[in-house]
Amino acid sequence: MPLISVIIPIYNTERLLPKCIESVLAQTLSDIEIILIDDGSTDESGKICDSYACKDKRIHVTHIPNHGVSHARNKGIELSQGKYIHFMDSDDRMEPEMLSELYRLILRYHANMSTCGYLIEDENENIIYQIKEEQTYVLNNQDAISSLFHDSYYRYKGNLWDKLYDKKIIDKHQLAFNENIYYNEDRLFIFQYMMHCTSIACTTIPYYHYIIRNASAMHTFGKSYRAHMCTFMDAFDIMTTLFSRVCQENLVSRLHPQFDFILQKICHSNAHA
Repeated sequence: MPLISVIIPIYNTERLLPKCIESVLAQTLSDIEIILIDDGSTDESGKICDSYACKDKRIHVTHIPNHGVSHARNKGIELSQGKYIHFMDSDDRMEPEMLSELYRLILRYHANMSTCGYLIEDENENIIYQIKEEQTYVLNNQDAISSLFHDSYYRYKGNLWDKLYDKKIIDKHQLAFNENIYYNEDRLFIFQYMMHCTSIACTTIPYYHYIIRNASAMHTFGKSYRAHMCTFMDAFDIMTTLFSRVCQENLVSRLHPQFDFILQKICHSNAHA
């Protein structure tokens, strides 16, 4: 049984996919399995996955019809054998020490989850955003949940790909990605996971490279995608209900800036349709 399962959903990322896979293979923590879920790609991504699987027995490839990233991630969870799970985007890359450092944080602080810093870059690896200060700290679950909705620690804490998750918690509470929510489904999953944590160990040291592509779903606003974005309201409704069970604070006040930000994106996309 591997220590960590790295789950990578893939859809038409043939140009950046090799660099993504290579960065996982280069991890200093080698006790891993790499689960590549080809979500009905129409380019060469599927063949690239198969080629890498022939080179390294830690790589497992599953080809499925296109049902979206949440379905692909759920399939990855179903297939995973690791004690811990890391989710990665197929157009991103990680530093060689990332998984070992996330695991070290969990062990050092007896945490249920660990998270690290990251860089936001364009396709030419020009840095768009980076964390200025370096610090390590531990949050309880209420503070961690609250941090999903403000940037006092660092920008947009609701990222899925900068964290290490305990598979036992996911299995015990039957956690999965909501396949009917297309925007903020990642933050909803993290929120539901954190509900079952006692502590989260964090470092702002950037070990992950998040790449912004012009052709990515997050930056392409067709009519269907604009409709999908509106499902963020369903995610926020679920989170508000759950939050009231563990904290007296009114989560709605924290959600207002998030609503404004997302609605501005939708209005901007409509204006340029």
